[in-house]
Amino acid sequence: GDRATSQMLNFVEELQAQRRELEEFLEQVTQQLAEFEDWTTWQEGAAESRRADSVGLEHKVEAEMQGLHREVTESRDLAALKVKVKARLDTVAHQLVEFRETEERRLAESEQRTNELRREVVKLKGRTNELLKLCTDQESRLMFDSLTGAHSRYAYEQRVEEEYQRWQRHSQPLTFSIWDIDFFKRVNDTCGHEAGDKLLRGVADVLGRYKRVEDFLARIGGEEFVLLLPMTALAPAMIVAEKLRTAIERQEFRHHGQPVSVTISCGLTEFRSGDTPTSVYERADQALYQAKQRGRNRCVAD
Repeated sequence: GDRATSQMLNFVEELQAQRRELEEFLEQVTQQLAEFEDWTTWQEGAAESRRADSVGLEHKVEAEMQGLHREVTESRDLAALKVKVKARLDTVAHQLVEFRETEERRLAESEQRTNELRREVVKLKGRTNELLKLCTDQESRLMFDSLTGAHSRYAYEQRVEEEYQRWQRHSQPLTFSIWDIDFFKRVNDTCGHEAGDKLLRGVADVLGRYKRVEDFLARIGGEEFVLLLPMTALAPAMIVAEKLRTAIERQEFRHHGQPVSVTISCGLTEFRSGDTPTSVYERADQALYQAKQRGRNRCVAD
């Protein structure tokens, strides 16, 4: 009980830590998006500024050219005209240099901002990949029981609902079975928790190897396992269950080199009209209780 509570607390702490990490990541994404928006706004502003400068330069050059044309038309003094033409050309040249310098500054700033943005995108992409891996690992941890490798209680809750919905839609047979290792508490008390854990792994391994590919195995707590048998009526399900029960009985389990006799009991029931996953679980649990009452190491159907 204490160990289960401790494991649950650790699991909750781990989920909370990962949630905090996800929140930090989302905050980072929000900041990045704000930077992208700033960059876009700056680009729009730079483009507007460039257009305004180009129009301004055009107007200035046009004004100088008109003035030049007027002076050439009106002037009678060639020497004075040369001075005026040179002054106007110098003004145009100066304006062109100023425009080019402004444009170069704009381009340099744009390039710098683009490079900074590219670096941020690379960082964000790396962070996204990290988070994706974290989510995948978390999903895997949630779906599988860390001790036995069988599916977890969480995975079972999802799968039984899926199979139930499928059964309701298509009316194909579906059998539910619950398994409990006989005298498991005695093994834990006399041989210790490590031996108990080893036994759980061993039993899960045998059940996993001897079940059919389409059957779904999960450890739902303590020494209890559930096996869902889709597209299977009660009679053929009983044949599968007997095969598994016999495999456990014949398996050589050892503790410190000494053989240990291990058996398992099973309760089975088929989904019937008006059933829910809860009512089926309760009926299978009652059948399991009957198996224990009748001497264990047996499968009882209800």
